[in-house]
Amino acid sequence: MELRLQLQTTKKSTMSMWEFILKIRHICDNLRAIGEKVSDDDQIMAILGGLGPEYNPIVVSISFESLSIELLQSHLLMYESRLERQKQADDVMLVRVEQVRSNPKSSPSNLTVPSGSFSGSFGQQCRPK
Repeated sequence: MELRLQLQTTKKSTMSMWEFILKIRHICDNLRAIGEKVSDDDQIMAILGGLGPEYNPIVVSISFESLSIELLQSHLLMYESRLERQKQADDVMLVRVEQVRSNPKSSPSNLTVPSGSFSGSFGQQCRPK
């Protein structure tokens, strides 16, 4: 009974996606070891139910599909990677804003832009000038 409750209430919170998936998998394995039936749908619902609001876009998208656990894990790991890249880009932008604020004589045109290409909105490739 306690393991079933853990399966239903475990949250990702600060764990990496991989750690969270492994924790859910471990709980499911323990339930199966004591003779409890745990379906793939039970495991998928536990994973999706344990995600925070930052995962709502993918949870809604996945809710309309019939996915294997392996494919679900792949989608979630890719989404987590995308969230991390976006956070890094946001952090860089905040640093640049603070540079402008701390030195009012500088203008945004004086800020350096990393060389190479980076992904713009909607996956378009953008190149700094």
